[in-house]
This record gives sequence, structure tokens and C-alpha cells, in this order.
Amino acid sequence: MDSLEKKIKELHTKGLTKFENFLNEEEINSLMRINLKKKENIKNKSKDYVEWDDPDLWELICNKKIKSILDKVFESNYFYMHDSTVMEASVGSSWSWHRDNPCRRTGEGPDWDTDENYNVFTIIIYLSDSKESNSSLAFIPKSHNITYKRTLSNILRIIHHKIKKKQKFSFLRKIIERIISKEVNYKVGDICVFYCNLYHSGLSKINTSTKRLAAVIRYGGEGKHAKNFINYELNYRQGKNKYLVCKNKTKFFEFLKKNNLFISPEIPKKNIDGVFTPKNENKDSAIYGIYDE
Repeated sequence: MDSLEKKIKELHTKGLTKFENFLNEEEINSLMRINLKKKENIKNKSKDYVEWDDPDLWELICNKKIKSILDKVFESNYFYMHDSTVMEASVGSSWSWHRDNPCRRTGEGPDWDTDENYNVFTIIIYLSDSKESNSSLAFIPKSHNITYKRTLSNILRIIHHKIKKKQKFSFLRKIIERIISKEVNYKVGDICVFYCNLYHSGLSKINTSTKRLAAVIRYGGEGKHAKNFINYELNYRQGKNKYLVCKNKTKFFEFLKKNNLFISPEIPKKNIDGVFTPKNENKDSAIYGIYDE
């Protein structure tokens, strides 16, 4: 079994795998440019720059090395889920794990139907070093499985969430974290691939909030789970709104088609049983880098 096959097996078994030194310097610099353009846009209170019009982001979404991994993950057709960004996100010391999928309670809703294997994935490309940013990624192994609901790990996770605002129980939270989760450290250019229904969170290694810079992209395969996610992203989290300000979306879509990653964003809203409804539907997306429980 070669190294890539071992990584894919780890992904399916634990829910997450990491690839070190994945992007080269040129690719990293192109992502840094996106972040700089976004910052400059905010600083000048301008609307001249739109991230989804940026060919640097298009190249990342269709990156051949990323696709070489996805070819092994899916083993069939897969598509861009219209959810991507380069973002500088805050990670705090008072946190809990979350999921990225529409149906976030284990066993409730179509994300947990077992007639089809769940096949929507998040890819994070790190542009910060764990040591320099005092940050890491925490995840709960095997929490992408429907059987997770009836485990001791899930009970401890719920306790961890319930006491997150109670400072006197911070020691207990630390103990729970060590018991049920794994910490992933990263360097610039590393990527993590994980199931969207896996419990995970950015983690601050200090007692205050810190920031880490990363790019996030989501892909899904054929079948109900990807259709469910696309409906959620575009209609529940209002992902369609981002294309209203795009000038080059036609070129972007042609680029996706050329790379066999395009699925139309023009889909009607359909009811999703057990859907997680964010407090602010615009801010529960990689568009903003803010995630609710």
C-alpha cells in the first residue's frame, strides 16, 4: 500500500488526514496575494476586488495536486461545492467542536442516510505555522460515523460544550480534550482533508484568541449528500449572494467546466430535514470564516 493509499484509508477511518509540504512557494504566494487584496479592499472600503473573480482562487480550486488526491477519495465524478475562500480567522481559547455539514446532529437528517456513503469534504490549506500563530486543528476521530452518537466520546463532547463559558471548569475541558480529540499541528503549505460531518475546530494554544491564515474549499461527489450540501450552501447560507457581485463568474464557471468540477449554482431551495439553521445565515460559511455550533 503506497503512501497516498494509506492517507486515504486514514481519511475514511478517522475522518481526517494531513499532507505535509503540499503546496510549493509559488502556489503559497498566489494565496497570500488573495489575502492581501482582500485586506487592501477592506482598508480602502472599496468594492473593486471580489474574491470569486480572482484567477488565483480559480487555480487553487482546480489545483492538479489537490485533484490527484480527490481522484483517489471519490473514485468517480466530483464537483466544487461553491464554497471557498482565503481567510484570516480568529480561534479562541473558549471553543467547542463543530461540523460543516447541513445536518449537524448525529443521525438526524439526510446527511446520515446510510443508503449512500457520505461524500462531501473540506480541504484546508494552511498559510500559517502552528508555532508562529499559536494555533492548531483539533478533531474528534470517527465522529463522522452515525455510530458516534452512542459513544462515551460524544457524551464528553456535550459536557465540554455545556461548560465552555464556565471558567472554573476550564481544567475539565482540558482533560476532555486530551481524552477524545487529536491535535494537528501544521506548517505553511500543509493541507488537511476531512469529512464535512466530522467534529473539528481551530484551537488557540494560548489563553487568548489568536489568528491563523488558511484557504478553505469544499468538494462533493455524485448523489444525495452533495446535492444536499449545495442546496444548503446556496440557499440556506445564501451562498448565491456572492455571485451577484461577481463580474467574471461566466469565465469562472467555464474554468470549472474545463476542469470537470462545475455544478450549477442555479438550484431551487428544497427543505432539508434536521438542517442546522445558523443565527446569521450569511456568516456560517467559508465566505466569512465564521462557524456556529
